[in-house]
Amino acid sequence: MNKQLENLRTKIDELDDNLFDILAKRILLVKRIGELKKQYGLDIVDEKRKDEKIKFFLKKAKTIKLPGSFAREFYTIIHANSIEIQKETK
Repeated sequence: MNKQLENLRTKIDELDDNLFDILAKRILLVKRIGELKKQYGLDIVDEKRKDEKIKFFLKKAKTIKLPGSFAREFYTIIHANSIEIQKETK
């Protein structure tokens, strides 16, 4: 059992590593979006886009059988982070 547990934890560690790589790529895109918004004088928060993304996250969560509350909280965290990154964009 100990070896099985270790193997499963190793797989989770690999997935966590991949998740952070994906989030790092997302942050690069968020920075570029922030630059474009600043260049064109656009607001940092686009409420229509935010609503679309929340709906997407909830639909995706349902499809893969994750709790909607998890999807909403996850989106809230990455969206808040995106706002902070875009505020810092020079």
